[in-house]
Parts: sequence; C-alpha cells; structure tokens
Amino acid sequence: MDFTTEDSELVVSPVTNLPIDLNLQSISLLPPTMPSVAGTTFFLLTVTYFQEVNGLQYSLRNEEFNVLHIVEVV
Repeated sequence: MDFTTEDSELVVSPVTNLPIDLNLQSISLLPPTMPSVAGTTFFLLTVTYFQEVNGLQYSLRNEEFNVLHIVEVV
C-alpha cells in the first residue's frame, strides 16, 4: 500500500485447510507473486473455523473466535 499515491494491491496465498488434531503439519503460505506496488507491505494471517457435516464444510455461525492477525509490516 502506497499511502502517498493511494495505490494498493492485494496478493493472496492459497487457502490451506487443516483438521484440528494432534498431528503436526508443515504448510507453505507463499503467495504466487509479490505485490508490485511500492510502499508499505502488510503481511496478514487469517484463521477461520469450519465444521464438517456429511463431507461438506460450513463456516461456524458464531465467528467470534476467527482471527485476522497482522504478522509483519515492512
């Protein structure tokens, strides 16, 4: 995000869906490209909870525990 010119660009890494269990898993959250806009870069991480019913995933109605976290600002 360039606050001077008000230009911005959003680049999103692929969504990774993990079960809640005791198994450790390594994942990669690298975006397909890096933003081309000069200025400040924000790295964000969101965590959303789903429940699986009959093989389909549904976002929990009460999204009270979902998180959007600022990981780093460069």
